[in-house]
Amino acid sequence: MNDLIARLEAASDNRRVAVALFKEITAELGDECPQDFKHHVHQADITDTDRRAWGYLLLAALALVPEGRHWEVVFSPTAFDREDGRVFSAWVRKVLTKSRAGSRSFTPALALTIAAMKAREHAD
Repeated sequence: MNDLIARLEAASDNRRVAVALFKEITAELGDECPQDFKHHVHQADITDTDRRAWGYLLLAALALVPEGRHWEVVFSPTAFDREDGRVFSAWVRKVLTKSRAGSRSFTPALALTIAAMKAREHAD
């Protein structure tokens, strides 16, 4: 799982690459992969526009957030000063705790997926 998370963290805003990585998540999670996740990844794969594909991938990311966890995605305008271009941050945390899994990426879908995968990895 760590290898897949590392490849997600290295991914850019290329939707075809992202869809391929999301398909790998489906295989990695096996029977534990939510049906909604699979459905939204399939829709992202067959749609003809980038905007719609990223929307489906964001819905897929939401399906990965463990039950009972809070999630947040933030656009960081100060990140424009950075050279890497990762302007979205995401966190997934347990209710009433300060412990959280976080990430930064080029798109909200990638950022939330990375945070959700980290949270799933450390779920109790």
